[in-house]
Amino acid sequence: MVLLDNTNFNAMLSVIIPSRNGQPYLQKTIDDLLAKAEGEIEVIVVLDGYWPNPLIKSDQRVIFIHHGTLGNNFGMRDSINAGMAIARGTHVMKTDEHCMFDKGFDLKLKADCKDNWVVIPRRYRLDPDEWKIIEDGRPPVDYAFIAYPYERPRHRVCGLHGGEWKQRHFDRKDILIDGTMSTQGSCYFMKKSFWDSTIGPLNSKDYGSFTHEPQEVCQKAWFSGGKTMVNKKTWYAHMHKGKRGKGYGFTGEQYKIHGRGNEKGRLFCIDFWINNKWKDRKHDWDWFLKQFWPVPSWPDDWKDRLAYDKNRERFIKNRLDFAKYLNELGFKKGAEIGVHRGYYSKVLCQAIPDLELICIDWWRGRTEYLHKQAQEKLAPFNTTLIKKTSMEALADVPDNSLDFVYIDANHRYAHVLQDIKAWTKKVRIGGIVSGHDYWKFPGSGYKGAKKAVDEYVNDRRIPLSVIPADKSIRKDDDKPPNWFFFKLREYK
Repeated sequence: MVLLDNTNFNAMLSVIIPSRNGQPYLQKTIDDLLAKAEGEIEVIVVLDGYWPNPLIKSDQRVIFIHHGTLGNNFGMRDSINAGMAIARGTHVMKTDEHCMFDKGFDLKLKADCKDNWVVIPRRYRLDPDEWKIIEDGRPPVDYAFIAYPYERPRHRVCGLHGGEWKQRHFDRKDILIDGTMSTQGSCYFMKKSFWDSTIGPLNSKDYGSFTHEPQEVCQKAWFSGGKTMVNKKTWYAHMHKGKRGKGYGFTGEQYKIHGRGNEKGRLFCIDFWINNKWKDRKHDWDWFLKQFWPVPSWPDDWKDRLAYDKNRERFIKNRLDFAKYLNELGFKKGAEIGVHRGYYSKVLCQAIPDLELICIDWWRGRTEYLHKQAQEKLAPFNTTLIKKTSMEALADVPDNSLDFVYIDANHRYAHVLQDIKAWTKKVRIGGIVSGHDYWKFPGSGYKGAKKAVDEYVNDRRIPLSVIPADKSIRKDDDKPPNWFFFKLREYK
């Protein structure tokens, strides 16, 4: 570290840049910060597992931290923490390694930053090769909302992630200093004392090295009694992802939102904040949403839906695992429509202790002999075998009486659609409607299962989960995928 001469530490800004492999734009970012700052500044570059080539130009205001040997990658959170630990300014700012700044950005941010605020400058889109703002008719980014975490269950980038809140930009265009739920995470500013007391250090143990960094920072600000604010009096420009620049991404690994270790952090973030597990919080999640309500992607009945949608997050490997999943949900009464010789009915009974299972199949003609096989196979369990078509058996099962139904009967389109419509009524609110063979059977007349399922859920805007095929179970049994959805209300 190089000590700075004649520096007023009481008015200095410390800028932290975690750099995984920032060339060719790291030098431009550093130069821009030094040129545009009008007060005292130090730039702390944390080189995470590499040395820049060519080396960064010498300047006494720039400090480098290296994590040791080449390839020794600590991750973004720990890199930010390392930079913040040696920061000497009264204010700190984290920024990415490919950003351009407004003239006097530092003084403008200091002028409107209270003790317990995280402040985000207005964001433009940067063409990194031309080093200029992209003028494409789109407005700058001022606000970000926190998305409903179960929009697309088990999707690796879904969770409490930030999304650009365009409508809020237009609705509140005349408010220059305003609250925002979150941010992209590429630039944020605060007093060093707020970092030391509340925001930092960032938690790499539970979140992992990278994902949901802005949610950790912004939620801590809001939930501690502070605020996250956008300052439209100044700006920065972040590299536009659609125009990466020549050579960018080919010089080495970048921090990645799709990294293999990020799933743990995504799930932790959802559970930690929505379930109010931060011990230092002064507010809860319900309070937080009310500050910005209505929030894009959040349904009005989110409190009722949350538990059901959370259950859909569990990764289900195959339909044997699906049976275990039904047991985890505490389901005790179900029906299988289309039993054949009783193979999957037995799987369900073995996976769910004390299951009361209704087994429905017509077992006529050529399939008559399968009825006896099913009887023998299911004799040790609490099962009721009904020798009727699915439509004939409806009268034997009261509406809203089942925890789940599994449909695996006639696979022609009209029959599948009819079964879904009829048997969904037999499942209670909060139960599961499911089935086998979510595909188009090649070379056969049974091509309608997938079409019928898709039509039913799409017409009613029901989130659908698909369980992948798993050929390792039995040679033919789990070749097709399975499908299921939660019944959240009565459907027409």
